[in-house]
Amino acid sequence: QQAEDLAQAAYSVNTMSHAEILPRGHHMLAVALQKLPAIDEIGENISIRGGSGYSFLSVGGSRVMMLIDGVPMLTSDFSRANWDFLPVTELERVEVLKGGGSVLYGSGGVSGVVNLISRQPSKEARISYRATFGQFDDPTFSQWKWTDENLYYYGGDLSYSQKNCPIGIRLSASRIYSTGYRENSHHISY
Repeated sequence: QQAEDLAQAAYSVNTMSHAEILPRGHHMLAVALQKLPAIDEIGENISIRGGSGYSFLSVGGSRVMMLIDGVPMLTSDFSRANWDFLPVTELERVEVLKGGGSVLYGSGGVSGVVNLISRQPSKEARISYRATFGQFDDPTFSQWKWTDENLYYYGGDLSYSQKNCPIGIRLSASRIYSTGYRENSHHISY
């Protein structure tokens, strides 16, 4: 891989940096990606510019390819990509190639490609922790209220980083729980 000027790119490319992801408090990449233009979450899959071919009940495959540092994480023909695989705290940036990436990446990138660029290990040992929690407000319209229970969410990310000479290590763990603000929209991920 080599660096390329966005103005010279042959495809439409959007990027989101580490500094743009963290202040928003997102623990899940799929939610953070929706802040970019023309990206939606359909079930457990990402849709770029309304691209079709996303999997339903793990049949078929998403046509959005997921890469980590330029290496395919899962060819989308088999099922869906695991968007929670890498905690957002471990991302340096996200690059989203919109449109026919199939020329470069094969049929898995027909609708687009999401390349997750991971952070480099720090020179000195570093432990970091990030936590978020909150409560969902009542809906605007009383007809939308489906329960009298308090609806809430919480999440935490823990990471360790250190580089010794040519070898570096990054370890991370996440846990996210949300009751959801809509009926049957609860979510747990590790």
